Amino acid sequence: VGTDDPENGPECDPQCCLALSPVAFARLVWRVGEVARRFGLSVPGFRDAPAGVVRHLRRRPGQQPVVVLTVRDRTEPAVLADVVDGVLAVNPGVDPTIVEAFIAELEIFGVERSAA
Repeated sequence: VGTDDPENGPECDPQCCLALSPVAFARLVWRVGEVARRFGLSVPGFRDAPAGVVRHLRRRPGQQPVVVLTVRDRTEPAVLADVVDGVLAVNPGVDPTIVEAFIAELEIFGVERSAA
C-alpha cells in the first residue's frame, strides 16, 4: 500500500506490483508442466491455497497428486520455486542428472535453487 501522488497517481508497493495474478500463475504452471513432461516427469495439479496454508501436497488414492500453495501476495520467483519443488516431490527417486537438466531448462524463468 502506497501513498497518493496528485501528479503521478497512487504510489504502488513494489511487492504488491510484483505479485503473481491468477492468470500468470496458470501460465507458469503450464510452462513448468510442459518442461517437466519433456524430461519424463509426472506433473501434479496445482491450486492456490486457502488463507493460512503456505504449501501442502495432497495425495489421494486413485487421484492425481495436488500441490496447494500460496500465490496471493507472492512474487513469481517465490511461487515458481514452490511449483518446481512440487513437481520434484511427486517424482521421488528421479536420476539427479534429469533433475539438474530440468532445473537448468527452467532457469530461463528465474528459478534459483540447488538441485535436489
